Amino acid sequence: DILKTIRETEDFTADTEAALDKAVDEFRSTFVSSNGKPLVEKKPDVAKAAPVDQEKIVAGEK
Repeated sequence: DILKTIRETEDFTADTEAALDKAVDEFRSTFVSSNGKPLVEKKPDVAKAAPVDQEKIVAGEK
C-alpha cells in the first residue's frame, strides 16, 4: 500500500512517486462523474489494432 509506505517510512522516493502516479492514473481511468461521463476519454490503442482488409468495388462493364 503506497500510503502506508509513505506514512511508515516518512520518505517520498522516486519509486514511491512513480507508484503513486500509476495508482492515480488507474483511478482516473475508472472514475465516472455524477453525470455519467468518464473523467478520462479512452482512446483505442492503435498499436494493438488488428489490420483491416479493404474491399475494392469495381464497376462492371456493360
